[in-house]
Amino acid sequence: MKVATLLILCFVSLFISAQDPNLRNEILSFQDTTRLLIENSRTLMLQALKEKEYERAFEIRKLLADEVDDEQYMTFSLGEEFLISTMIGTYEVISITAAKWDSLENVQSTSIPEMVREDGLFDELLQLAQRDKTDIEHMIYGPWGGDRREQQLVHLVFNAILASSYYSPLTKEDVNSQADEFLSSYPESPYDYFIKRMVREKYERVDWGLVLFMGAGAGEFNGGFSEFVDMGVPVLISFEGFYRNWMAGIRIQGGGARVQQDFNYQGDWPEGIRVNPLYAGVDVGYAIMNRDKLRVIPYAEIGGLSISPVDNKKNRPYEDLEIGSFVYGAGAIIDVMPWSSQSWIEEYRFGFRLQGGILVHNFENKDERFSGAYPFIGLGLIMDVFGIKLDTN
Repeated sequence: MKVATLLILCFVSLFISAQDPNLRNEILSFQDTTRLLIENSRTLMLQALKEKEYERAFEIRKLLADEVDDEQYMTFSLGEEFLISTMIGTYEVISITAAKWDSLENVQSTSIPEMVREDGLFDELLQLAQRDKTDIEHMIYGPWGGDRREQQLVHLVFNAILASSYYSPLTKEDVNSQADEFLSSYPESPYDYFIKRMVREKYERVDWGLVLFMGAGAGEFNGGFSEFVDMGVPVLISFEGFYRNWMAGIRIQGGGARVQQDFNYQGDWPEGIRVNPLYAGVDVGYAIMNRDKLRVIPYAEIGGLSISPVDNKKNRPYEDLEIGSFVYGAGAIIDVMPWSSQSWIEEYRFGFRLQGGILVHNFENKDERFSGAYPFIGLGLIMDVFGIKLDTN
């Protein structure tokens, strides 16, 4: 085995040494001229635009279109291309691209090399565009051959790019408003597809979402059972899922309470001992009002309610005592969500929930003295999260 390995190494060594001695120099001296052309052209383009030498900038762009740009290389990103077009007056680049975007957006091409991407050109162009904004807008609405619709399209795209800059007072909301106005003024234009996907940045919630609620409130047993147990402050926790206007979730409610007078049920319950009323169940509701900041949901629920002594040293003699019951109930929820934040894929809303309801137990089936129900009300904090998608309607 060692002899075979030695022979292979000798053969490889001889084979390598037999190669063209100039190959190494050829590899080291090789230059990707296309990439070099792209890098230098981007630098010269910026210089020309800084000096407002728009004819020279136009010639640079024309040369690149003729000799470089193809399915493998792109000299400028789409945002850079559009900014350059607004400065040198080749507005047709924007209108034609926008009109054909439904077929262009899926075209795959090799992007600009990473080193070139990091040359800061786009940021520099944004600053120049903001500097010359008034002159550019005058040129857009000048006599370049485009009709009023094309002029407004170019202006809209220009504003949309500027709105992405720290240097511009324009906001996303300003651009969305202008985009909606354009779509309303020119229904079913060839630019609809492009504007709704690349210019207007409006999102809508998807059908599914999750809600978390935590709060506290007040509740009291009524009927005959109220003579035996005095409720404290209940704590409410719920976790719910939403599908459109439908809600389904898990709810837990508990809190401290105290025995008000001695009674006997499967053992002696002495006055004054602390007990834990604990409810756990599922609820189903339907939002009769479901707006961005306000939601109203009547619901029904079923679950179980148990009352047992607090687990402490004082109550150890009574630790086996428990009263349990199947319960059903109904109530209503009001969610007020004045705050929201959005990522690319999710929207979070934050606010307050007011919840009230009644739980009906069957304690009196165990002892006729234990009649009544358990009404309650709670107030707390709510957070919901829904996926979002681009609104293309």
